[in-house]
This record gives sequence, C-alpha cells and structure tokens, in this order.
Amino acid sequence: MLTFVHLSDIHFSPRDPGSPHELDEELRNELQLDVVTKARELGGASAILVSGDVAFSGDPREYAKAAEWLSVLCNELQLAPESVWTVPGNHDVQRGALRGDVTRRALRAHLRALSREPLNRKLEEALNDDAGAAALA
Repeated sequence: MLTFVHLSDIHFSPRDPGSPHELDEELRNELQLDVVTKARELGGASAILVSGDVAFSGDPREYAKAAEWLSVLCNELQLAPESVWTVPGNHDVQRGALRGDVTRRALRAHLRALSREPLNRKLEEALNDDAGAAALA
C-alpha cells in the first residue's frame, strides 16, 4: 500500500530559529510529531509530497532550512531524500529578481488591458465541445 505524507504551505523564512519573527517554527515541530505518529499508525510512509509554498519568499536560505527540516522528517519516517516531491507555489518565486523588468511590466499591462469577453467565449466553446469539456473536467 502506498501512503503519502502531503504537506503544503510550510513557508520557511530566512529568520533564525527561535526568533519571535519565525512564527511557523512551533507549528512545523507539531506537524512533524503528528506526521511521524500517524505514519507509524499506518505502517509507514512511501513518500512526502509538498504542494506549494516551501519558502516564504523564494530566498535560497529558506530552501536550505526546508531541506534540513525535510531531511530530519525523512530520517524519522525512514525515507530516502529522493522520496520528497515538490511543486512550487506563489511564495516560491523570488519576485525581487524580476523587479524593473520591462518585458514583465509590458506583459502585465497587456494582460490587464485584454477584454474578458473573448476569453469567456473561448471557454464556453471549449466546454460545449465534448473533447474540450473532457479535457477541462
């Protein structure tokens, strides 16, 4: 039987552990205890899935802290580090890296200026088409 541990929004920040600004540290500690307890009750875990927002702001230090925490969790669950699968979320983007990018600003302005009517019409056409509706379902 496959048993997955599904985590989301663990939001590691670059702040020091124990800092009053590191608000999620205690929550993650409790989460770790709960995950290990529940996995043992179920006979172990097969993998860890992290769906979005590993980091708070896409800072490399946040990923280093997350990797350390996930490594400890893997050890406790007797999983190889390769058993952790992640999908990035909106907080996993370094937005500062794109600031001032002319292309990005132009694209956003273009998207904001688009009329929603053509988009709504295309979605309606896709939903009224059997193949399109099946693909969107």
